[in-house]
Amino acid sequence: MNNGLLQDIDFKRVSKFPEFKLQISAKNTILELKEKLVEMFSAPLKNKYLPKHPSYETVKPDQIRIWKLAKGLEVEKEFERIHEICRKSTSTEYKIPFEGDYIGQDESRIEELNLTAEDKIFIEVRITSHNWNLTNPAVPTMMKCDGCLKYLLLNYSCVCKKVVFALFCPSEK
Repeated sequence: MNNGLLQDIDFKRVSKFPEFKLQISAKNTILELKEKLVEMFSAPLKNKYLPKHPSYETVKPDQIRIWKLAKGLEVEKEFERIHEICRKSTSTEYKIPFEGDYIGQDESRIEELNLTAEDKIFIEVRITSHNWNLTNPAVPTMMKCDGCLKYLLLNYSCVCKKVVFALFCPSEK
């Protein structure tokens, strides 16, 4: 998932998330998984996985975040939820609250995540000119505070819970 895919979802150019299977040893670390994804994204068949964008030529592991969809949620319903959020957004700098867990400890082994065959993993790729699109209370976001206008690590969404894009620093909450 990336900003380009979110724009395609917003403008109904795609009707479902692209899916692919990746086989990797459970003994590998999250960082090794990210490195494998970088190889895949720079391979000749990369357009099968990513929309065409020149920034994908230089994807690095630190531009990849991995998320696990919450148990009991269906990918199709999550697509519809994300489409609705994108549709309501007033900007293409989408901020999507992710329903699930962030898998971000690069040194952790895949086997430590207790993944099952039923788990759905989302791969987020950040292109250089954009910020991260997926958010979660457990993952601080570096953005400009809509209250004080400083760039800070932001943990709080708008207190009204109706505006997804507005983010405020702790002093503005």
